[in-house]
Amino acid sequence: MKLGLSKISLTILILGISFLSLLYYQREQFLREKYEEEFKSSAQEIISTIHANRGVRGEALVAISHFFASSLNVNQWEFNNFTKPTLKNLNISAICYSGENGTLYETLQSKGKTCGKFGKNNKVIFDTATSDIILQEFVSSVDGTKGRAYMIFSFSSLLPKKLKSDDNSNYRVNLDIGYGAGEKSYNFYRHEEPFATDGSTNYYLTVSGPRIQSTLTVSFDYIVNLALFLFIVVLTVYIIEAGRRREYLISKKVKRQERAIKKQYEELGRQKKLVSQNERLASIGILAAGIGHEINNPLTIILGHLKSLKKRIGEANSKELLEKVEKSEAAAQRIEKIVSGLRKFSRQAQDEEPRDFSVVNIFKDTVSMLKDFYDKDNIHLSLYMNVSEKALIKGERGKFQQVLINLISNARDAVEGKVDGKINIIVKESNERITFKVEDNGHGISEEDRSRVFDLFYTTKDIGKGTGMGLSIAHGFIKDEFNGKMAMKSVVGIGTVFKVSLPIHYGEELSSRQESKMLSLSDFKMKFRAIVVDDEEGIRDLLEEILQDIGITVSLAENGKIAYEMYVASPDSYDLIITDMKMPVMNGPKLIKSIRSNKLIKQPRILITTGCVNINLEGEDRQASSMVDGFLYKPFSEEDIVREISKAMGGGVEKKVA
Repeated sequence: MKLGLSKISLTILILGISFLSLLYYQREQFLREKYEEEFKSSAQEIISTIHANRGVRGEALVAISHFFASSLNVNQWEFNNFTKPTLKNLNISAICYSGENGTLYETLQSKGKTCGKFGKNNKVIFDTATSDIILQEFVSSVDGTKGRAYMIFSFSSLLPKKLKSDDNSNYRVNLDIGYGAGEKSYNFYRHEEPFATDGSTNYYLTVSGPRIQSTLTVSFDYIVNLALFLFIVVLTVYIIEAGRRREYLISKKVKRQERAIKKQYEELGRQKKLVSQNERLASIGILAAGIGHEINNPLTIILGHLKSLKKRIGEANSKELLEKVEKSEAAAQRIEKIVSGLRKFSRQAQDEEPRDFSVVNIFKDTVSMLKDFYDKDNIHLSLYMNVSEKALIKGERGKFQQVLINLISNARDAVEGKVDGKINIIVKESNERITFKVEDNGHGISEEDRSRVFDLFYTTKDIGKGTGMGLSIAHGFIKDEFNGKMAMKSVVGIGTVFKVSLPIHYGEELSSRQESKMLSLSDFKMKFRAIVVDDEEGIRDLLEEILQDIGITVSLAENGKIAYEMYVASPDSYDLIITDMKMPVMNGPKLIKSIRSNKLIKQPRILITTGCVNINLEGEDRQASSMVDGFLYKPFSEEDIVREISKAMGGGVEKKVA
């Protein structure tokens, strides 16, 4: 069986092309008629103008007749004076009078014209030799002298001004003797109308113009319709032929098709599992953010009270109790470190603009966040750096950290299950560039897979362990976002090295908490009055205790509605509001907007406290974030509170005098 177009496909294709041709022809016919009508309308307008201009000259000739009828024995001088204005205004070559007694008067536009040629011929109205038109009128003066007044003007003087001034006009106007005379061509439109009759001679005005080729002016919607119809025809043929080909292949190679179908089903199942896994990971991410928020609230209370208890035990000089408190504090700080790492990574993913960030800090933060997890799996994660503290990278910190985490996670998968699994991160600088390597002693990558490791969706991992996107995205970030290069070397059974090189510059990292020195509450005194708003009683009590220790007068509110009513009732009694984000009745953003929109009261300084791992400020929350003076991230320390209040109050913090 030969695979060619079937009879039905050929029939459909031929019918489709024939129908398209018919549509095209109809379109052509329609456009030809349309353009011909447009030409006819323009031609009639030109001819109307010519008739009108001829009429004006005829009226002028009648005026000359009236002049003779009201005059006695008109002489040459009187004739010239009367006809000169008409000669000039109407662009007439000559105005003449020929009397029965042989008298000839002439008013000429130029010396080349003469009335003598037409003085004795009272029939000719168009001189084909000169293209002049002659209009005549029989006149009679008071004394009974009779004669013939006539004017001579060129045919071109009757044409519309626009047509005469436009040398590039496509229209041509002729005066022909007899209907249908003159040159004819298929490439030109032609329109004729009677102009005048001289005895048995008929004169016709002929307007011609080039025929417009409609194929050059097909509209866009027409092309779309033709293309759509052609697509349907081709698609129909394709479906028919595809069905025939499918039947043919199935009938001849059933086993191969069965294997292919089975493979497709397996791939489909794999993709379904992959999608399901990704959905679970996304759900876990959302759940982790919520859990982080719930952890941070009690963690703030625990750390705050442990610090207070530690201070009191220290004063009582009880070493045994102090040791237990310190162990509890260390455990709580370990939880804080994990949640803080999640917050940093999550917040960086929301960076909108590139900025300078520290090379040293980004590597230390990332390794510190992952090291505890890897140690528990007997995977040794080590960081070796020989980089200046002032080395900075320009770009989005979150994207760079995503690259690091991805490379380290790939290395972790490579060494998983090995007794001595090692991952080394080596960072060096040279000539205003850093080069870092992520080395592992895992199973390595085969030669076949090495050329495709940066391809999107390509992975050699088991289902649920990889999507094939990580390395592709990381490679793209390094190349496009950081103007760097990424390369890979691998030996099966020995391990893999990913090497990244990118430019750096030097300076100080901005907006880092490490800028501020450790603050002690005993060194500061604050003379402010504040409202603390939080639905967690333990956090309200903790903030009240800390703030009172530094001299701030504190009022408490369990939700935004109570705090708003307290502040509006006596705005001069408060300088600062510290509010949580998520609360019942009225949350933090609504409280902030309510206060900021009330222009009749004094505006306080406002700090937001939040235990969220990932603060995604959108809508109302985004508006509220632009109205506050600072953020306190839970769990916060006493030093954090002093620092943020000092910034918010614009330096209204006084050092205590010993």
